[in-house]
Amino acid sequence: MTMPAEPAPFPAFVPIQGGDLRTVFRGVDRHTYNQLSEATGEGQHVRLIYDGKDLEIMVTGNVHERYKELLGMIVRAVIMGRDLDCVSCGQTTWKTVIRGLEADLSYYFDAEKVRVAEEALARRSMDPADYPRPDLAIEIDMSPPQVDRPAVYTDLGVAEVWRLVRGQELIIEQLQADGSYA
Repeated sequence: MTMPAEPAPFPAFVPIQGGDLRTVFRGVDRHTYNQLSEATGEGQHVRLIYDGKDLEIMVTGNVHERYKELLGMIVRAVIMGRDLDCVSCGQTTWKTVIRGLEADLSYYFDAEKVRVAEEALARRSMDPADYPRPDLAIEIDMSPPQVDRPAVYTDLGVAEVWRLVRGQELIIEQLQADGSYA
């Protein structure tokens, strides 16, 4: 009789400058991601990013949250200064048939999306299907992502993604006709 092999150890959470902790589980199925996503809920300091095969779990720290708030204030200042119609979706989980993630911040600017979102909010709808995909997503990357997050945003059709890298560089990416970000 052979003894079963000892299970591989779980990957360690490694502290990264700025307080974010990331770990990746390779070869995760969609069902497992959905269960974890539902169990985690919204608005936590835990972010799940699932690219269709790998699951990254990120725990944010105080520096991450501070930068998120600062970028949110910049967006609000632009909205007010240009008198734009906008609905903030905040920190929301967005899913496609295959993938999903929780953006640090997200917004609607398209007039039809604003209308639909305002109607869903007025009904206090908790059904994600009642809300369109965002036009702008903001990501704070205090450490490098370990999964294919751009593929998730491409599947979602998010027109623009702002990424603050290590608190030093703001990269604004726009979705191109070929499905890539530039």
